[in-house]
Amino acid sequence: MDIEQVIKELNELKEKTEKKITILDISVFVLVFILIILLSKTITEKKVLLIVLIGICVFTILVGNTILSKKYKKSFKNTLIPLALKQFGDNITYNEKGIDKDLVYSTEMFGDFTSFSSEDTVSGKFNEVLFTSSDVRIGYYVSTGKTINYVPICHGQLYIFDFNKNFNTKTIITERSIAMPEECKKIKLESTVFNKQFRIYSDNEQETFYLLTPHFMEKLLELEKRHEGDLFIGLMNNKLHIGIHNDKDRFEPPLFSEFDKRTFDNQLDDLYLIKDIIEELKLNVKIFI
Repeated sequence: MDIEQVIKELNELKEKTEKKITILDISVFVLVFILIILLSKTITEKKVLLIVLIGICVFTILVGNTILSKKYKKSFKNTLIPLALKQFGDNITYNEKGIDKDLVYSTEMFGDFTSFSSEDTVSGKFNEVLFTSSDVRIGYYVSTGKTINYVPICHGQLYIFDFNKNFNTKTIITERSIAMPEECKKIKLESTVFNKQFRIYSDNEQETFYLLTPHFMEKLLELEKRHEGDLFIGLMNNKLHIGIHNDKDRFEPPLFSEFDKRTFDNQLDDLYLIKDIIEELKLNVKIFI
């Protein structure tokens, strides 16, 4: 099936989904409006009941919209995404499930987070370099005594690449101040520009200098400039980890907005980024392996 036919069928499903959501939302809003009028005229004893009913109505909209859009979103991910991946060869696969929480926690790149979710994993091989990328939502909760507030650390994407050098060190580079592993100490590199932009932590300073070549640092700075949000970079277990905190949710289908060939092209952006990272950081050039 070609791209135009897939987009046509998805648009038909999208329109049906939007119609169902609109009917549900209008019906519930009318009911809420009636309840609010009754609330202003009723006696105190019944106000609590009406407030509860209004809350149930709001909850119905949230849950109902999710249920009604589920089939459309699933069709979008199961048809358009694989079609997009084929543009990059047969070595790329997609899975709705996310990356493992324990794996992410073991990198220690994001400190002691307490909230984690992940979905939409793309993995495979570009230019003989194995990679995995997933959407992640990483954060923690802070209690002020009266309220509990959520603090996001990295809402965006996490990329994991095979590195082109063997090493034993754990090196973490971040634009944000987070709790680092006890064995890692803050270090400074020869590049003053890099030192100003990032905090660098390592458990083996000498090996970190060997890994962070001038070319590698230059390309990381370029990556930071091209993407909004904070970067988290980790070198450990012979792999390069890159987290981008950009509040971007990949592979989400449009609702109540235009859906055309450009929507398809936008799904390719992340794959181009993976390809660019591999090529610009020269991860496909094997060194001392």
